[in-house]
Amino acid sequence: MPTFKDNYFTNDNYITRTDRLEILQEYIDDWKGTLAIPDHLVDWAKIAADRWKEVREKMQKYKEERQKLIKKSNDLDEDVFNFYLKCKRLLKNQYGNNSKVQRELGIDKHFPRKRNKKFVVIKHLLERNKNSLFEEEYLAPEFINKLMKLYQKAQEVYKTAHKKNVPLLKEQNRIYDNDSKKLRTLYSWVLMFWEPEQPYLIQLGFAVKPSKSKDEESDIDDDLE
Repeated sequence: MPTFKDNYFTNDNYITRTDRLEILQEYIDDWKGTLAIPDHLVDWAKIAADRWKEVREKMQKYKEERQKLIKKSNDLDEDVFNFYLKCKRLLKNQYGNNSKVQRELGIDKHFPRKRNKKFVVIKHLLERNKNSLFEEEYLAPEFINKLMKLYQKAQEVYKTAHKKNVPLLKEQNRIYDNDSKKLRTLYSWVLMFWEPEQPYLIQLGFAVKPSKSKDEESDIDDDLE
């Protein structure tokens, strides 16, 4: 059976909170009569662990799916970056002696390191590819179309991968906060019957306050004399 270092419920990590509620759910029926625990706290204690674990499972599934999307997003980023660099190399070979065209297409500088700046550079090429003077494209249509598709797909998946599930986060926080309040209320109720050193507190998901050693008691007695 897990033990708990304190009863500061709002400081519980998710594992500690799960352990508290599982133990409470298992033993609440054994102590509800002895401690005259109110029905509303008993009813809550009987389902608290299942409800908490359900929202945690949803959150875990969401995180796993998000990690897969992030990996996919990173792969798509690499695809579009690599293809852009191929296009840049081709254009520089075609217009190596034309600095004006290179500046127009934004291929006269090093490729940035940060993702958002890389996409700004790629977008610039996509928008400036057509030669306004001669109404012709600098980069062949099949290449520019492929770059556009890679660009759009990478941006789309990135946006999805980094979108937070706000309703699920709010639900988890709401349940956590509500259970913290219920645990505080139940602990205060139980202490009307038991002292903080009562070993059976562990069966309700609470930390047991260490008993004072004989040496500590002796020191107290000496101070009183």
